[in-house]
Amino acid sequence: MHLDEVHSKPVPAGSQGATMGGMPTAGLELSSLTAAPARGVTVVFKYGGSVQEDATLARTWAHDLATLVRLGLRPIVVHGGGPELTRVMQRLGVEPRFVDGHRITDAETATLAEMVFARINKQIVALLARVGVRAMGISGSDGGLLQVRTHRPEGRDLGFVGAVEAVDPAPLLHLQQGGFVPVISPTATDACGQLHNINADFVAAAVAAAMHASELVFLSDVPGYLEDGHPVAILAASRAQALLRAGAVQGGMQPKLEAALQALAAGVPRVRLLDGRTPHIVLTALWSGASPGTVIVPAEATGAPGNTPPAPAWAGTLAARGAAVLVDSYTREPLELAGGAGCLVVDSAGKSYLDFGAGIGVSALGHGHPALVAALRGGASGLLHTSNLYWTEPMVGLAERLVDAAGMERAFFCNSGTEAVEAALKLGRKTRPGRKKIVVFQGGFHGRTFGSLSATMQENYQAPFRPLLEGFVAVPFGDFEAASAAIDTDTALVLVEPIQGEGGVRPAPAGFLAHLRASCDRCGALLVFDEVQTGLGRTGTFLAAQGDGVVPDAVTLAKALAGGLPMGALLARGEAARALGRGEHGSTFGGGPFVARAAHAVLDTVLAPGFLAGVRARGAELGARLALLATAWPEVVKEARGRGLMWGLELRQPRAPELVGALRELGFLGLQAGKNVLRLLPPLVVSAAEIDAAGAFLERGLVRLGGGDGAS
Repeated sequence: MHLDEVHSKPVPAGSQGATMGGMPTAGLELSSLTAAPARGVTVVFKYGGSVQEDATLARTWAHDLATLVRLGLRPIVVHGGGPELTRVMQRLGVEPRFVDGHRITDAETATLAEMVFARINKQIVALLARVGVRAMGISGSDGGLLQVRTHRPEGRDLGFVGAVEAVDPAPLLHLQQGGFVPVISPTATDACGQLHNINADFVAAAVAAAMHASELVFLSDVPGYLEDGHPVAILAASRAQALLRAGAVQGGMQPKLEAALQALAAGVPRVRLLDGRTPHIVLTALWSGASPGTVIVPAEATGAPGNTPPAPAWAGTLAARGAAVLVDSYTREPLELAGGAGCLVVDSAGKSYLDFGAGIGVSALGHGHPALVAALRGGASGLLHTSNLYWTEPMVGLAERLVDAAGMERAFFCNSGTEAVEAALKLGRKTRPGRKKIVVFQGGFHGRTFGSLSATMQENYQAPFRPLLEGFVAVPFGDFEAASAAIDTDTALVLVEPIQGEGGVRPAPAGFLAHLRASCDRCGALLVFDEVQTGLGRTGTFLAAQGDGVVPDAVTLAKALAGGLPMGALLARGEAARALGRGEHGSTFGGGPFVARAAHAVLDTVLAPGFLAGVRARGAELGARLALLATAWPEVVKEARGRGLMWGLELRQPRAPELVGALRELGFLGLQAGKNVLRLLPPLVVSAAEIDAAGAFLERGLVRLGGGDGAS
């Protein structure tokens, strides 16, 4: 079937289903489209295989591309056309020959390729026009786009097969600025005017590098790089290189991996290998946060070639080296991480893990998210730091967005959650002079600096550092009567986590936060919610308190705020917002333009329409899976509790460290919250498929823990 058949076949009535941005999304649940890529980001697609040849698949791909364009992406399409060129050659009585995935090309074949690809190029442009996308075809020779030379791999003569030496981005930038999607045909002339046929995989890689694309996507007829018939979810560049050196990769996959390595080496953050035969695979991969197919990520490439992943030069040395030079204040897992993509990370041996810890809730957008990549690239070339002596747009704009989303009035920026809590404690002392008491809750965790530590009523954290600051009074978390008794006219401030994280993932009982609000109002005390872990959408609302319908006087944020860069914030309203005067508090790095740009990228995603609804939907799925596990292993699991994408699985015995270790060996990363609670904080872009996979991992982990075979 040829591409022009797409235009002649009508779409059956009622077959398009729901729409997104006016585009059909048949078979795709809109609730899964939660991981919004950044507006203005360039993504390069190598368009080939069945998606190019099959009318229905081509039409679906075009609609998906139109959706991405309307949502602000700037795609560039590089197409192949090898199957059609082969058919034309065979009709002319010429049998094509290939070496390592490259077509041997004489001058006549090069001219024929130019003619065939030009026709395909026009068909793609017309297809995109029919779905409302302004596209323009361009060959490698047009506008001096590609500089090429004759490709001689290992001295072999392939004829006029081209290798890309350089890409001039100017023609593509001009098209993008005019609102066009460039569609590139993979032919070009060399400096002597000789026409060359170029493998489209390498053209796509070179274009992605030149355009600083956030990712390169290969669409083909395989579900990714396969091992034992199954796609490898995440493939480190070091391992891909070793497989190529060992001759373990054959056929059309060879140039794809070679091109992927070239793109990664040139700075493209990640490369995807997607099965174009799967409807809506592009939207699923780029918009839902799922990781179908194979994601190839950068990693240091050293070691001898072979079928096993080569280890980086530092592999196996970090624990010993770190013990010699780092303060021994952390209990680290025996794991050396080297890369990551989406909800997956990869270790120094090339093994992948499903990451449901997300850096203790920090990596809310997962790893290598296009929005963050674009923000960091753009920010690195401008102002990194100015101090707070000057105004910058990223800082002011971020404050405006945060206070609006949180229902507050003013923001103070710092670098961490404990610093935000320290600022909140100052509010209590400043606004309530003479009042001695700060009410906190047993099991709470607020940080490790002295004020925050004094508020953290856990013996293992406080004992080595007594005497601590005076005035902190702890009451049982969730105890209405004890809270009422403790909050009085000598209370300056009440500090509480809506869901205790380190304390075992314990949500406040229904009505408890409202009770604290009423008690503070009665006595004139400030109410501060510590949302360092629960804020920024973790529980399915921007703030966890918004899910309870309670408004505090101030709220602390950090962790997910800048998606992985250090940033904290104190948001306040009313008198608390105006309490601190000039010189009474400060932070050298707080609100710097570089980290503020990263925080804007997080907000672009979290505040996008439908995103938080998606978090709630995925959270309900995760909670249901955990509830089933608790039912299946009642002798091991006491209960599952949480909200949104913050969950704890409480064990009947203090065996959480064992379970975390067993899961790590299986390829799953979780966290502890005390000795008997497994804490799960997946990236907010987690997909339904990844939650299903997590359920399977957890089931296997419980079996290893001695929970039997589970429910039948």
